[in-house]
Amino acid sequence: MKDQIGTDHVELEVLAPIHLDQLRYQLEIKYPIFKGMVGRWAVNLNFVPENTLVNETDEIAWIPPVSGG
Repeated sequence: MKDQIGTDHVELEVLAPIHLDQLRYQLEIKYPIFKGMVGRWAVNLNFVPENTLVNETDEIAWIPPVSGG
């Protein structure tokens, strides 16, 4: 993903608070590669559901599927 969009982080200007599903929609507009991607959201280092409401001071991460062993 990082190679596709050219960076390991992105910044979006949105009105907070915002639900993560709305944030994902904004990401899909700016970075179409996000459309249809499977992954999990983390807010302040905790995994959360996509309907979580986030504020401007929250650290948000989208974690794509990984394999391990």
